[in-house]
Amino acid sequence: MIAFVRQAAAAGVDAVQVYSLDQGHGHRPGRDEIQAYFDDVLSAVDVDCVLSTHQSVGYAIPVDMLVGFLDRYPHVIGVNCTHQDLGYLARVIDAVGDRAPVHVGGPMQALTAWALGARGFLCSEANLAPELCMAVVEAYLADDMAVFARFNAMQRLSNALYGAGGIRATKGVLDRLGLPGGPPRRPQLPVTSAVVDQLMPVLSELGALPSGALS
Repeated sequence: MIAFVRQAAAAGVDAVQVYSLDQGHGHRPGRDEIQAYFDDVLSAVDVDCVLSTHQSVGYAIPVDMLVGFLDRYPHVIGVNCTHQDLGYLARVIDAVGDRAPVHVGGPMQALTAWALGARGFLCSEANLAPELCMAVVEAYLADDMAVFARFNAMQRLSNALYGAGGIRATKGVLDRLGLPGGPPRRPQLPVTSAVVDQLMPVLSELGALPSGALS
């Protein structure tokens, strides 16, 4: 992770996301191991960092530990919280939201996250439909009731893509449109042309494709 952060910093990014520790084989690290991992990484780099507490590793970073990292490392500028537990999300926002922006992963919790005081949401769907995803944010900021219809379209876009293979499906559609997509990294394999064929009319109906994309 230290090498990754340094590589990203050399490329000129504004900040680097530091993922939760994943020890593999289904192991869950102890509190002291989580602490040591982030201390090792954050003390070795000086680029701005955003900490990720993500359900995929099977645990949540303790809230008081997140507070401690913000206390000790001024280059920690945000927290990305991706968990189904809304109580945990609320505790994270209450503890650090006034010091660093909190974002949730994926569009599903966007409206709930805003209601709890989070800054926003992260989503791979914006690679394909940036205007649709941004329209949700713009309607929310404008107190426009259209936020619900736009959120509905964005979430259904997410359902369609993830139901067909997730980011692999997104890459397949981008390639079909002649946009930067590219193959997924092995061991993931690209979706078939038939999968993309089935997605295209669904995405067009949701307003997630450029005009004329099906012509």
